[in-house]
Amino acid sequence: MLGAAGVLVEEDGDVADLPEDFGEGFAFGDDGFGFDADLVARGVDGGLLVGEALVGDGAEGAVPADAEDFAARRWAVMRLFPGVPEALGRLCAAGVPMALVTNGDKSQQRRKIETYDLARFFEVIVIEGEFGAGKPEEIVYRHALERLGIAAAEAWMVGDHIEWDVAAPQRLGLRGIWVDRDRTGLPEGTAVRPHRIVREFCELLEPTPSP
Repeated sequence: MLGAAGVLVEEDGDVADLPEDFGEGFAFGDDGFGFDADLVARGVDGGLLVGEALVGDGAEGAVPADAEDFAARRWAVMRLFPGVPEALGRLCAAGVPMALVTNGDKSQQRRKIETYDLARFFEVIVIEGEFGAGKPEEIVYRHALERLGIAAAEAWMVGDHIEWDVAAPQRLGLRGIWVDRDRTGLPEGTAVRPHRIVREFCELLEPTPSP
């Protein structure tokens, strides 16, 4: 079905995410807690959520009311991308071992995993906040492969971050599959060349297009 002995999967941006217009209508003042609403909304930069994405001079550990509201609404509209449960289920049924490899805070990422019942699909789950290291550190990919019991040359890494999910794994011998959900194409000037580009995670089940 897939041509891989195992698959490493990124959570944010590939399995679970937000509507594209989420974050519109939010305004954040100069209260010392300024944070990038787009970064928080789309789960980039490691998938960190509001509590971890705050920057500025605000009091340590404090979260402004507008950020709390932002976080609450974020959870209210977050969902799995269409076809993801079915695709993961088919990969499991085909006997393809999978590892969920994601950056971010332990509690937030575990909440996603529990909310969407994702643990049943994965033999291994590596979360930056639990493991103590995150992508693109080599130890993260090596740990996942070791736990799965497969060689790098037999595995795919699937994700939407061109460096963390494609370039870094490729340097270790994995096949890097880039999810270009926004249909933007490769970043200008990048030398990274994914082994395959898909628009949705479920496209992994389709035959690889001929060159």
